[in-house]
Order: sequence, then structure tokens, then C-alpha cells
Amino acid sequence: MHPDPHCVDARLPNSRREFWIPKLNRTKQRDEENMNQLMKMGWKVLVIWECELKQLDKRIDRITQFLGQ
Repeated sequence: MHPDPHCVDARLPNSRREFWIPKLNRTKQRDEENMNQLMKMGWKVLVIWECELKQLDKRIDRITQFLGQ
């Protein structure tokens, strides 16, 4: 779980913030490292957040454009 920076519903948990904040920061860092490594290997990366799947019809153009590259 790490919040989509563009999602209006994203928020940090209210409990155990001393656990969640470092965990979420590390997850974000790990994801960035993995995306960078994939791009160095020649892969193209498209991130689709779970909240985007709720309105997939609004994302189809972006996905189609990405797949057409």
C-alpha cells in the first residue's frame, strides 16, 4: 500500500504512523529503483494505480497510447 500522489482518496493510516511512514517511503523508493532498472534494460514502464481501475474508461487513451509506442 502506497498512496497515489494524484488520488484524492489517498491518505496515510491514522494508527501506527511510526511504522507506516517509513514503510511507505521505502516502498516508494523500491518502486522507483525497480522502474529505473527496467528502463535501463530497455523496458517501458506504465504505472496504473488501483484507484485508476475504478474509472478505467478514463484511462484507456493513456493505456492505448502506451501500448502503441
